[in-house]
Amino acid sequence: MRAINQGSAALAPGAAPGEVSGGGGDAEAVWNVVGMMEVRAMTKGGGSERGGHTRHTWDKWDKWGNWDKWDMGDVRPRARAIARRVHDRFRGHLRSEAILGARPSRPQLAIRRALVPACAGPGPRRTRLAPAPTVARSESGGAGAARRAAQQRLWNRSCALARPRAALELLPRVEFKYDPAALPRNHPMAATASTGFGGLPAEFTRLDSAEIVVIPVPYDGTSTWKKGADKGPAALIAASANMELYDIPTRSEVWKRGIHTTKPIRHGGDPAALAVKVEKAVESVLARGRFPVLLGGEHSVSIGAFRAVAKAFDDLSILQIDAHGDTRESYEGSPCNHACVMARARELCPITQVGIRAIDASEVPAMNRKRVFWGHEIAAAADDRTWIDEVVRQQSKHVYVTIDLDALDPSVLPATGTPEPGGLTWAQLQRLLHRLVRRRTVVGFDVVELLPAPGQWASEFAAAKLVYRFLSEICAAKG
Repeated sequence: MRAINQGSAALAPGAAPGEVSGGGGDAEAVWNVVGMMEVRAMTKGGGSERGGHTRHTWDKWDKWGNWDKWDMGDVRPRARAIARRVHDRFRGHLRSEAILGARPSRPQLAIRRALVPACAGPGPRRTRLAPAPTVARSESGGAGAARRAAQQRLWNRSCALARPRAALELLPRVEFKYDPAALPRNHPMAATASTGFGGLPAEFTRLDSAEIVVIPVPYDGTSTWKKGADKGPAALIAASANMELYDIPTRSEVWKRGIHTTKPIRHGGDPAALAVKVEKAVESVLARGRFPVLLGGEHSVSIGAFRAVAKAFDDLSILQIDAHGDTRESYEGSPCNHACVMARARELCPITQVGIRAIDASEVPAMNRKRVFWGHEIAAAADDRTWIDEVVRQQSKHVYVTIDLDALDPSVLPATGTPEPGGLTWAQLQRLLHRLVRRRTVVGFDVVELLPAPGQWASEFAAAKLVYRFLSEICAAKG
């Protein structure tokens, strides 16, 4: 958790109140929420976790906070999140007769004085506090001493809150968490944990009738910079539940053809062993006559899919849309590393690489430069039609498409493990896919390297939209 006075907070997607990734916001809103939660919660020195007053307070919280409908960009949800954390941490010491319309107690004043400078911005603020209350001296013996010591510790903590730096040390650190399966039942994204991609009605997700099968592969065993691509499939699927399902360019609703989402292929070991698992899964989908869509995970998850489609289709080529060449023969001791994906692909069939902006010198000798469309050349082209037509012309009758999301410029989709500037625009990628499906038969595709990050839900949505748009184009071309 970043310092409260260092930037604006953001409620993590799918996070409960208090699960914040940063700090900042409306200090008065923080205090108002603390007050609201305390009204009738612990009046007259009483109250307990399971008492009627506490229940009333949480009812109030539910009606007023209703956190599953907060606007992520609004400041008050951030304030509520911070207030909830403060309330949970200092529940035992925030007591008053009635917060609204009454004079706050000394600990509450201390917290208020701490939150105002901490939330509004940096800068010291002196706070004068009255002496701490003490337990009646009539309580003699060990019990009375222990109680006085405990009370003094609580008071010291509340006084420390008058200093923003000390207040931050007392608040627990919170890391970004994203697990749709762990969301409350009433959360709008909770249904995606069971219904899969698109959040579709159950009758359109059955394996026996769905034309499309989505295979999540949450694997991040070989990525070499930012970790977290294993969270990508869940984040993409959760975001997909918020899409409008009518595709405007094709005037179609591909979801009505049925989209089944399998259980994730989980693997914690060597990428070569994962490739075997993915190959079997894709083979099973193809054997049923279904269309496979693989969701990574980092790029090494694609190797098994390459092998499966190479067995199933003659006259095959693989189109890579990526920022990186990924053609090393071996990397970090493994030929199935994410940096070796396309080296394994070219062992099976011809490959074409689009959007490449980063390679190692060792990759250059083996690259077929006539089949590489460099990112800087695409950016300098006067007309996209020329290079797109050449990409399509190089493809075989059957095409498998592997899309690493870092092919897109970071201004379009920043939430990837290894972003590279100078990438494709959204419109360029859509024009390429549109032209491809009109002239060739796409037999499957994967979308990999989404790395969910706090505040970057637009990337998750863009990745989900890309999957749905590509499916719409493919099915529209089939008729």
